[in-house]
Amino acid sequence: TGGGGRRVGSRGRSPSPSGGMGVLSMDEIKEKIAERSIIEHAVFTFNRLGAGATIDFLARHDRIDKDDAVAFAHFLFETPGLDKHKVGDFIGREGAFNMAVLACFVQFFDFKELSIDEALRYFLTRFKPAGEAQQLYRILQQFAVRFVKDNREADMTPDEAHFMSYAILMLHTDAHNEHVTRKMTKEDFLKSVAGQTKLGKRALSQIYERVVGEQFRLALTKTDKVYNRLSRDPRIIRAATSVNLRMSGLHHDVDGLKKGSRFFKYCRSGRVKVRWVRISEDESRVFWSSSETDQRPREMHLDDVIDFTVGSHRSPVFRRFHIPDEQDARCFSLHTDQRTLDLCAPNAIDPPMQVW
Repeated sequence: TGGGGRRVGSRGRSPSPSGGMGVLSMDEIKEKIAERSIIEHAVFTFNRLGAGATIDFLARHDRIDKDDAVAFAHFLFETPGLDKHKVGDFIGREGAFNMAVLACFVQFFDFKELSIDEALRYFLTRFKPAGEAQQLYRILQQFAVRFVKDNREADMTPDEAHFMSYAILMLHTDAHNEHVTRKMTKEDFLKSVAGQTKLGKRALSQIYERVVGEQFRLALTKTDKVYNRLSRDPRIIRAATSVNLRMSGLHHDVDGLKKGSRFFKYCRSGRVKVRWVRISEDESRVFWSSSETDQRPREMHLDDVIDFTVGSHRSPVFRRFHIPDEQDARCFSLHTDQRTLDLCAPNAIDPPMQVW
């Protein structure tokens, strides 16, 4: 992570060419599940309680040091599912640690060979800046420094880049706010930046056309949307709170996995079947059968599992079914070289979805 900080995620194995994690032992699968549970809980904590509680949680689980700005900036930049409004609010605040995290956060961006408006568009895919002027000023100041460092051939000073980024944001707000009735023309924009930049009329006209032609948007993945929705669900909040009490280890929940839960199993044939799913007593296989008492279950050896994915967008079987957003967070898949086991939990199962 740089600066002596610890990595937020697990230290791990190299991905296989297929995008999986290679052949994992049962202990490695448990470690991977535990790691994902910690990061998942950190996301819920951030979205519900903010950065302070999240830093405390990650520090308790030895993922970062409390004063490690690089590690927390990496968490904000890389972790899917974080509320991008909260990210913007945190990095825009004037506290010493906030500003240190902001300075580190911008270092994860690569603005090389981008025009200043394209760089700003990319920058703002990762967070939503707060509306307070001083917060925006601080964020754009750090953006300008990074942009100039990445584009030395542009012959632009940090002050010029700072001014232009602010002017571009004002143009963007004017162009895409439906409450602004008199829109800024190209001539208005050129006059507003005259004498403040070395950019020529042609380059400024192109900036105007790009900004007015397409709105800046957050880059929201399916994972982001699922976490944002779940962080407002009281059932998930209660579950996350209880999981926090157990997060030091999942071993005592394995008994529940051995007993099993009822799932919807999505099949390559296009059918959906109700199946009882459980882990074998020796923890080497996962079984699924038509009932809890079925003596001839199908099975998958866990040593053959190369990846475990949550959500419906990572499995070709799930993608055939066009799973609704409200079910997506209850879906997961076990991947082997030969097949996937694609399961979707009902609204409530025991053990709960978090344990699975």
